[in-house]
Amino acid sequence: MKQKIRIAFSDILQRFSPGSAYGKVALLAGGTLLGQGIYVLVTPILSRLYTPYDFGVLAVYTALLSILGAFSGFSYHLAIPLPEEDNSARDLFVLSLLLNGVLAVVIALVLAVIGTRLLTYFGWDPLIRYKWLLPVGVFATGTYTITTYFALRKEAYSALGTTKISQKCLGAVVSIVLGFFEGPVGLIWGQIAGMAGGIVSLFKASIKEPLVVTRKGLGKAALDYRTFPLYQPWGTLLNILSIQIMPLLLFSFFSREITGWFSMSLRVVQLPTVFLGQAIGQVFYQRASLSWRNGTLMDTTHNTVRVLLKVGIFPILWLGTISPVIFPFLFGPEWENAGMYSLFLSPFILLQFLSSPVSTVLLVVNKQRYLLIFQGIMLILGVASLYLGYLAGGIYYPIIIYSIGKMMVYFAYLLIILRFAGVGVSRFLPMFLREIFVAAALLVPVSLSFLFSWGALMPILACLMSGLGYLIYLFLALLSKIGI
Repeated sequence: MKQKIRIAFSDILQRFSPGSAYGKVALLAGGTLLGQGIYVLVTPILSRLYTPYDFGVLAVYTALLSILGAFSGFSYHLAIPLPEEDNSARDLFVLSLLLNGVLAVVIALVLAVIGTRLLTYFGWDPLIRYKWLLPVGVFATGTYTITTYFALRKEAYSALGTTKISQKCLGAVVSIVLGFFEGPVGLIWGQIAGMAGGIVSLFKASIKEPLVVTRKGLGKAALDYRTFPLYQPWGTLLNILSIQIMPLLLFSFFSREITGWFSMSLRVVQLPTVFLGQAIGQVFYQRASLSWRNGTLMDTTHNTVRVLLKVGIFPILWLGTISPVIFPFLFGPEWENAGMYSLFLSPFILLQFLSSPVSTVLLVVNKQRYLLIFQGIMLILGVASLYLGYLAGGIYYPIIIYSIGKMMVYFAYLLIILRFAGVGVSRFLPMFLREIFVAAALLVPVSLSFLFSWGALMPILACLMSGLGYLIYLFLALLSKIGI
């Protein structure tokens, strides 16, 4: 038995070696984990330095930044991992950076001419004081995103993990220090620092030689990958609008406090998505590009989805279940409604977590038009659900209806992605239902302890027991996979 355990741990270490797929994910996820740890630790501080109103303004700024950022590099950076020759990848990298700079200048000019009138018209007038931070944010975050794709091609996973830590540290410090000033300016500067920090170190890690490019090379890259700016920015824009339409409309037609609660709920319930989903998705895109050329895309996608199911379902549902109880304790009594929002949103966030990391399958197999269709549906659904919630009234119905609609569409989207990867429903559905059943069984003690109010200690013990049970389940699954 001791020999088997020794072999098991040796196999685990080999699986997580720096050059393996698990090792690459671990490097990215490890940096993200530490960064998110800082993020979690400072959130109770920020929730007391800033009001729900301030977080509502931040949500609108982040939404506008994301929408404008859809055109960063005109999406040419998404093609960086694809060319077989490094020269072509360098051309795409430089082309993306140049176009990102042009975008920031155009945004600044538009804001100078009609920025105040636009923000006032849509009811986002509290952002007028901070409108010049929009082009700054677009340029900084776009540059980081483009450099990330080049670093992925160069497999600079250690540097990527390190920047995740530096980003959160810098963002936290900026937000806390500026939190003693009135208004949301500290949150906005912290957001910029938290999304764009580490650009210099990432440049140094991924660029080992001078970026020598020519006009001819840039022109050829632009022509060869012209489908990316033709389809992808609009698909990305629709995708971002489908996600960010909620805070924008909540801010305009409901209240700034509701927008703040919604924003805080997403900050918490999306932690597994930020921690693991992005890391797995980045590594998957690089591996999927190779697998498509090698004819093994089906196996790569199936294995990735299996990992997403095991590491995502329980943590997201667990966070959603305990949020109504822990939010007032951690963030203050004024955030109680945000905890309820997290409970309502967790099923939708779960399906988003499963589909988003593998959605790049549609890029790899050159089916960008399906991304466009899906994202258009998501946008229409977001507006329609908010309108139905407005008719229903109250502060909960808009969020519940929004979550149910998103959940159904994301499930259909996931099935379409798997179909193009060659993974049939008969292979996916049993895995999905098994992991849902396991998560539901582990959450029974937590739900009962909250439902029957068995004192202050029992919910804590139930949460700890459920988490321990999940870790044991993961460990047994790993042992089973390696044959013990």
